[in-house]
Amino acid sequence: MELELDGVNPARKWAAAQNAHRRRVQQLAPTEAQTTYLAAKTDTDLDGHGQIRGLPPGNYWISSLGLTAAAGDARLQWDLPIKIETNRTVRIELTNLNATDNLSSKAR
Repeated sequence: MELELDGVNPARKWAAAQNAHRRRVQQLAPTEAQTTYLAAKTDTDLDGHGQIRGLPPGNYWISSLGLTAAAGDARLQWDLPIKIETNRTVRIELTNLNATDNLSSKAR
């Protein structure tokens, strides 16, 4: 019975459409984020330290924009919200504790 219904079952076409959409979003999202929403950008030194100065108070989002960082056998990405208050210094340490594992997020 299942073999006869295989031709009318939309599951394969639906899965292919979802995968195509996911790939397109993954390609467009970093460009959109950098052209529309980018407030600041930094690179790290050899010790992993980076600084951003002069951001006005407000709510921000720290993201690796879909790029992964190798940490041992894990491939990590960061997406976390922060709030900058007037006359306050904010220190954020990006570690594997506040990261998402790229391999497990792709399995969803």
